[in-house]
Amino acid sequence: MTFAPNPKQALFLWKMITGETPEIREPSLANARPELKKDRKSLIDQGFLDTEKRGRAIHLRLTDKAWGWAGRCADIELMISRGPDGTIALQGLLRRLIPYLQQQGIPLADLYSDRSAGTGDSHKSAEVEPSTEVTAVAKIRVDTHALVDRIRAACVALIAGRPSKEIRLTSLRSRFPESSRNEVDAALIRMHDAGQIALYRNDNSAEVTAEDERDALMVGGAPRHVLYLKG
Repeated sequence: MTFAPNPKQALFLWKMITGETPEIREPSLANARPELKKDRKSLIDQGFLDTEKRGRAIHLRLTDKAWGWAGRCADIELMISRGPDGTIALQGLLRRLIPYLQQQGIPLADLYSDRSAGTGDSHKSAEVEPSTEVTAVAKIRVDTHALVDRIRAACVALIAGRPSKEIRLTSLRSRFPESSRNEVDAALIRMHDAGQIALYRNDNSAEVTAEDERDALMVGGAPRHVLYLKG
């Protein structure tokens, strides 16, 4: 029998997926909310979560299986009747979704369109040549997918021989002069969502240069100046 997370487990996973801080995305066992107890063990046993010891604390991490489930599961039911966890998860999702739709040139209204394949209007529109705007959006999607491998290779080159895996976004962007900012941003967000990188804000204002501010990636309304390559 195929395992499917129950509503409380689904909320727990989505809160981690949409988390806007490292503490939410990879919480320690002591700070993980909502409390799951036995339900958390089943998520680990079923391969949706794994654990990592950091100092004295044990942290939870999403696995590829969890990301795959989230990407396929359209029938979402969350237990949000108690506490702020549902609100946090929804806010985190919307703060990523809206900028992403803007970057991809997709109107929010398209998510709620009643048009479907098989209607008369749909057949008529299907026969029309795609507009320049639609073609450009499709190209961005293809380029975004292709950019991921190139960005990862650039990250590996930038940290070669260094003890730290921290990379300034301005240094990374300089390696892709032929790509638009939107294309690079979309690829970085894809990598971040897949758990391949972590994006952080440099809170030490003395270290943040004008170039860092210019090349920062806005996530949840806050600038991210550096990334860490995972794996």
